[in-house]
Amino acid sequence: MLSNRDYAIFEKKGAQRRRWMENPSEPGCYIPRAKMSLSDVMDTYEMDAPETVRGITLKPLSNPSEGPELQQFQSFRWVHQEMRFDGYATPNSLTIEMIRKPADSYFELPLISEVAKALYEDSFALDGLEHIFVHNIHNHETRTCLENYILPNHPPVPVPGSLTLNRLESDAILGSRIGKVVAYFVLGAFERGTRRIERIVFFRDKDGRHLRFDLERI
Repeated sequence: MLSNRDYAIFEKKGAQRRRWMENPSEPGCYIPRAKMSLSDVMDTYEMDAPETVRGITLKPLSNPSEGPELQQFQSFRWVHQEMRFDGYATPNSLTIEMIRKPADSYFELPLISEVAKALYEDSFALDGLEHIFVHNIHNHETRTCLENYILPNHPPVPVPGSLTLNRLESDAILGSRIGKVVAYFVLGAFERGTRRIERIVFFRDKDGRHLRFDLERI
């Protein structure tokens, strides 16, 4: 069970990650630029190629106003040792369906954010990325942050339906595990001070509970 102190720590960490994205002069950022291509990641960590499927019809993640539009897409599944990354990409969005990586594998396996960037950039131009979706919030830390800290402060979200988080709520998500992955993706993929997470939207549909992170040029 997470405490109010935990949520305060999430907000503090998330606010710091936001400042790192928005201000290149903000001190203390230890996230390196993710410069490796897909082949570089495979060679460096001795990983097999991911499973990929290309297509031109993609079922929206939620209703048309919230989810990716029908368009060209690339789906992928990358499993290596105990790491796994499932998702799909379109010319303007990245959807994360499943991520798994042991906490003690920092030197043995790449960062999840680095894997996501390499997979996306192998299919589409990074400059066109506008949205990052996390499909079904399974992570305990982020799910508990939503269910115990954020959602009780609002009327129930219908199915389908959505809720745009305020600044403190967004910072709390950025300070939790899932938000950390997305923030590290932005910090690694783009020059600091050029992109930020402008909005975080929680939404529900018949498949579950999801998050959408909207990127904005600075």
